[in-house]
Amino acid sequence: MKDLELWQAMKNGDQNALKTIYDGNASALMRYGKRFQAHSDLLKDCLHDLFVYIWTNRSQLSDTDAIGPYLTVAFRRRIINALKASSKIANREMDLENVEFGLLEETALEREEATRVGKAKITRALATLSDRQREVIYLKYYRGMGYEDIAEAMDINYQSVRNLVHNGLRKLRNSGMLEFITLFIFLL
Repeated sequence: MKDLELWQAMKNGDQNALKTIYDGNASALMRYGKRFQAHSDLLKDCLHDLFVYIWTNRSQLSDTDAIGPYLTVAFRRRIINALKASSKIANREMDLENVEFGLLEETALEREEATRVGKAKITRALATLSDRQREVIYLKYYRGMGYEDIAEAMDINYQSVRNLVHNGLRKLRNSGMLEFITLFIFLL
């Protein structure tokens, strides 16, 4: 079933469609959320709140033919709002550009597939990138989002996304790690 049909079925009250949307996106959203260095309980709450909101407000939601990017944008906003409201963050006027965007925590499967040496090289290479460069590269290559969807998710303009991706890839290429990281992403 295409995203638009699945989304419309959910909007028409089909609980199985909602379950399919959740099952197809929850893991990827949680992996994305971990990059914000938030506690897993907070991420789970944000994820469940998002899907409760979607279900209870389904009749008011607009149609989408790209559920993954739609959910990524909504989930990102929920996480940022939750982090802002959290008592652990002293600055209530947190600038979105200063959200620490850590490296993706690797799952057990990824640990089995990647060697320790390879992971260390990737970590060092990605550490040379800015937080925003790491985020756009993650969204582009791990989540498969387009530049326009990334721009919307990060609340920046289209050209800034292209520049961040270009400069990040150039930095990785100059470090000699681009081919290695590309192979790693392909294996995922």
